[in-house]
Amino acid sequence: MTEIKEYSFKGIRFKAYNNLDKDLEIMQGYFGKYNFKKADIIIDCGAYVGCFTIIASKLVGSHGKVIALEPDATSYRKLLANIELNKLTNVSAINKGVFDIVGKKKFFARTSRGSSFIFTNDHLPSKDVNVITIDSLSKELKLDKLDFVKMDVEGAELFVLRGSKQTLKKLKPNFAIGTYHIINGRTTDKDVELFFENFDYETETGFLEHRVTYATPKRKL
Repeated sequence: MTEIKEYSFKGIRFKAYNNLDKDLEIMQGYFGKYNFKKADIIIDCGAYVGCFTIIASKLVGSHGKVIALEPDATSYRKLLANIELNKLTNVSAINKGVFDIVGKKKFFARTSRGSSFIFTNDHLPSKDVNVITIDSLSKELKLDKLDFVKMDVEGAELFVLRGSKQTLKKLKPNFAIGTYHIINGRTTDKDVELFFENFDYETETGFLEHRVTYATPKRKL
C-alpha cells in the first residue's frame, strides 16, 4: 500500500493508495440515479477500500456524513488509510458487516475483494466477525434522516434489506444495490425488486455491466 494515485470522478478529485481504475468503472452505476446533495446522510454497506465513500464524502460536504461499513480487516485498514489520505472529516468508518442480525457471523475471505458472508468455500479461511443491521445502526446513531444507502454486499442483499425494514418505513432512504451476484442460479435483482414492493418504493435495475438495482420512495400525490 505504498503507491498513491490521483483520480477524477464527476469533477471530484481525490487520491488513493490502491489502483481504483476498475472500481471507478463500477461507481458509474452507484452514482447513476440519485442526485447527491450537500448535507446528505449516506450509508455505504460494503465500503471495500473506500472508492464510493471518498466520492460521496466530497459530494455531501462538511455538513453531510458518510457511514462506511466494511467487515474485511485488510480492506478496512486500506479504507482508513484512504480516508486519512484525503483528509475526510465527515466519514465514520466501522469495521463491521451488515446483515439481518446483530452479533457474530461467519465470514469468508477472498483476498479482501469479494469476501462474503454468503459465498462459502472450504478452501478459504473464515472467521466470525461482528455484524449489525441498518435498523440497529440507525437507532444507535439516532438518525432522524437517511438520504441514500449504497450496497455491495456479495450476495447478502436480501439479508441486509430484511434488517432495514424499520428504517425503510421511517426514513425512506434511496438505494443503489449491487445485484449482479448469483444466488440459486440467478442474479438477485428480481428478489430485491420484489422486496421493495411492500414498502411503497419504485425500483429499476440498470447498469448491466455491473448490475445495480435502484429503489426510490414513491412520491406522494
